[in-house]
This record gives sequence, C-alpha cells and structure tokens, in this order.
Amino acid sequence: MVDQRKILEWHRKGVKTIVTHMDPHPDEIVAILLARSKPGLQYFPGADTAPIETWSKSDERLQRPPDALAQEGCLLIGIGGSPFDEHATEHGEGKPGCASTLMAKLLGFDKVDQLRKFLKHIERNDNGQWGQFDLATAVMQMYDEGRPTDSALTARHQQRCVGIALHLFSALVNRHLRFLSEGAAAFAAAQKFKVERRGDRRVINIAVGVSDAESFPRYARSERGNSADIVIVKSPSTGCISILTVDQKFDLTPLARALRMRELYLRNQHRGTGWEELSCVGVHPAVPEWYLHDRRGLVLNKSRVRPDAPPTQIPLEDVVDMTEWVVGGWLPEFRDQSCVRAQCCFWEKCSVYALGLPRCRDYRRELAA
Repeated sequence: MVDQRKILEWHRKGVKTIVTHMDPHPDEIVAILLARSKPGLQYFPGADTAPIETWSKSDERLQRPPDALAQEGCLLIGIGGSPFDEHATEHGEGKPGCASTLMAKLLGFDKVDQLRKFLKHIERNDNGQWGQFDLATAVMQMYDEGRPTDSALTARHQQRCVGIALHLFSALVNRHLRFLSEGAAAFAAAQKFKVERRGDRRVINIAVGVSDAESFPRYARSERGNSADIVIVKSPSTGCISILTVDQKFDLTPLARALRMRELYLRNQHRGTGWEELSCVGVHPAVPEWYLHDRRGLVLNKSRVRPDAPPTQIPLEDVVDMTEWVVGGWLPEFRDQSCVRAQCCFWEKCSVYALGLPRCRDYRRELAA
C-alpha cells in the first residue's frame, strides 16, 4: 500500500505538472481549481502555474507508484491511485466520494455549506446523474465535438477542451471562494440591525454595507452572516445603491415611490408629479435612477441590464431610513393639523413629505394647480 501522507509531503515541495485522465470529468476539473486556490497553494505550491496533462489510464507511466510520481512534481487528480483518485487501482483501494470532494476535504472546504452543496452536485454528476441541460453534460459532450481522428492532434484537442472546462467551472468555484473571503470581509465592516414590523411583530434582519464585493449580499443573507432579510449595499466605485430582499412578502412599491420622489426633489422637479405614477414597475421615465422589480423584491439603482443608469443623489443613510420605515410598517395614513401648508419645508425638516402621506399629496396638488 502506498503511504498517502508521504505523497502529500512531496507535493508540499512543489508541483511541476498536474495530471488527470483523458476527457476529465467536472469533478477532476473542480479538484484542479481547488488545488490552484489560495488555500490549495499552501499544500500544492506551483499548482497555479503547472501545466495540465491528460494521460490515458493505460499510459505506462501510471505503472509507477503515485509516490514516485509525486517526488517528480506530478500532482495526480482522479488517476493513478493518488489521494485524489476515488478509483481502485493496483496501488490502492477506492475511496468514497470523488476527486473534488477528496480535495475539498483536505482543504477544509467540505465544512462550508455553500461549497458543500456545490460539491454534492459535482459528485452526483460523477455518479452519472446528469441532467439533459446540465453544465456537466455539456462539458462531457464537448470532448466529442470535433474529436480528431489523428492521434497526433489529440493532445491539442484535450488542452483546448480542458481549458474551456476550467474557465467555465472557475466561474462557479471562484464565486464560492469569494464568498468566503471578500464576502466575509465586507460583512464584517457592514452595519447590522433588526426592525420589528408593526402588526405581526416580525423581526426583520437588515444588513447595510459599502462594498463592490458581489458576494457581500449572499454572505449577509447566509447563516454565516446575519440571515439578512434585506440587504442594502452601496458601490463605492459607482455610487449606486441597491435594496435586495429574499422574501417576496416585502412590498417595496412604497419604497420605490419614496425614493423616486426624493430623487425628483433633489432635482427640484417634484412639484406636480403624480404619486401613483411613481409606483410603476420597472423604470419611471422621469426617474431613471430607480428600477422596481416587484416580483423579486428588488429596488435597484443600477444592474447588469441597466449599467448606464445614473447613480442616486440620495445619501445612503436616508435610503436606510426610508427602507426601515417601509418594511417596518411605519407609514401611518393620517393628517397632522400641525402642518402649516403655506410653510411646508419639504425634506429639510419634514422626513415624511417624500413618503406621500395624504396631507403631502394634497399640498403637491395645490402646487401643481
């Protein structure tokens, strides 16, 4: 039996070549990406620049024990009886799991919920449970597309296909790795608080951050964060603000109205603007800053489909206050007799004007008359 620990000791001295089998499955691809990650490089220095070779399982080089190949700088993935080969070989028994789960266990990624779900999916793929439109299915079929009949061209075809597979799956793997690094860092610096909603007294968790990390909202909504029901994030690079929810029970239409009215006020264009028309789904032509996606519970200042949307002029703290008022159910419909219409001072001293209470709506109608 080969001593697997000895193999890992040799790998710590440096990886010169990564070797996997022909037409590598997604589990081998993901295992390679994990080995090339920052935590992986602590175990496999040089793996991030080492070339990838695909060997036939009948290759005579695999007759040598895996520890001998490890001494020469070969990191075997899913082949040759290495610590990351689940198959039984003449050098050792089979192992439970697949190449990616074996690699993840070494690096401690198997204890991370988000990665564990992804790895289980990869393992199911490795066991033949592929969906017709699954990415794994597309990768495996890719090897057959344009496969050369000339054996001299096989290596080039393999390199091209493996390169595409690495690029595709790196988008998924890196997304999870950024969750653990950038997402965690952004959440640590974020503001976290709770709001008790009037009526049903539901406690709503809110996280507010200033970050360009795409993984921050996901981290805040996860159990590693504060299981946020609502995430408010401002991009420091663009100045744009997004309000994201995970519960469609939140009706953000009043918030979209308030934000749009506030935006118009800052441009001195609020007089005469109809309150109801500002409730529209999508974008109001007069206020391109704010997009309401009512079915998903999102109010976006900018998005992938609207990259040219102008950044809001509303300060982040005001957006937070307005969100808190809306989701907390603190928008009473009442008439305050202390309001002197002739001296209405709008937002500077009256924080409810932009929220469209009846007295404020009446005053706007008078201004428009």
